[in-house]
Amino acid sequence: MKTKAITLLLVSLFSLQAADLPPATEAIYPRIPPPKLDPNDAARLYRYSLISLAAGQAADLSTSWGRRELNPFLTPGSPHNRFGLQSAGLKAAFLSSSLAVQSWAIRRNPRYRRPFAILNFISAAALGGVALSNMSH
Repeated sequence: MKTKAITLLLVSLFSLQAADLPPATEAIYPRIPPPKLDPNDAARLYRYSLISLAAGQAADLSTSWGRRELNPFLTPGSPHNRFGLQSAGLKAAFLSSSLAVQSWAIRRNPRYRRPFAILNFISAAALGGVALSNMSH
């Protein structure tokens, strides 16, 4: 008898019409339209990220010059692992190749400007941190 009553109660609860209740996702998460982004804003942000990346690279180069480099990829065959012209050339080659890939991807799909800008700002911050670390030693 108890199982029949519980079954009847459950069936009656779940037999409510869907139109009587608001959709659960709409009640919890109202629809917010995505912000409309101006393509010029993304292009401007990307240009500023390139400037900050170049500044971070220049700061790292200037504070590393003549010092012992801990990254063995930047000092192949260099005496005493010192940062010099060869190391600066390798760093410039790494940076220019990554910017060439970014340029290629952005030409194919301009929506990549904003993610690449964020990546460039993060890289510039990391290079600035390395420059600060080099100055403290």
